[in-house]
Amino acid sequence: MKVRIAVATALVAATVVAMPASAENIDCSKQGPNSSSCLRTGGWTETTGSEEADRLLGTNGPNLIQGDGGNDYVNARGGDDEVTGGDGSDRIYLGAGDDLATPGLGTDRVYGGSGDDVIYARDGERDVIDCGSGRDRVIADAVDSVKHCERVQRKR
Repeated sequence: MKVRIAVATALVAATVVAMPASAENIDCSKQGPNSSSCLRTGGWTETTGSEEADRLLGTNGPNLIQGDGGNDYVNARGGDDEVTGGDGSDRIYLGAGDDLATPGLGTDRVYGGSGDDVIYARDGERDVIDCGSGRDRVIADAVDSVKHCERVQRKR
């Protein structure tokens, strides 16, 4: 099984780097052959995965992370982040900050952090959501497993 790895770190200037499809690691901090499509604008670091199983790691600042297809592992780390899992059974760790997560299609696992998170998990499939600390809100399917969330809205 081929797995891609992405690590986003602060970039000095706005840079877009394309990664060949055959590469297995994505590291936005190196901006070389092991890099993905990484763009830093307005203080945000953007990391985009592929149709394969990706390992996407954010920075301690604000991140926009898009997993795309495949069974992805996402660790947003600190900052106020926006995470989209895409298709596949993803594992998403939000970390500190007030985060927004949309896991997408698949049987996903989402773990909130210490901030006030919003998790939109309505996709018709069974997801596992643990909001963690903070004042969190989740919009979930009736079949989803939800815990440690202050506000839960279920699909009727």
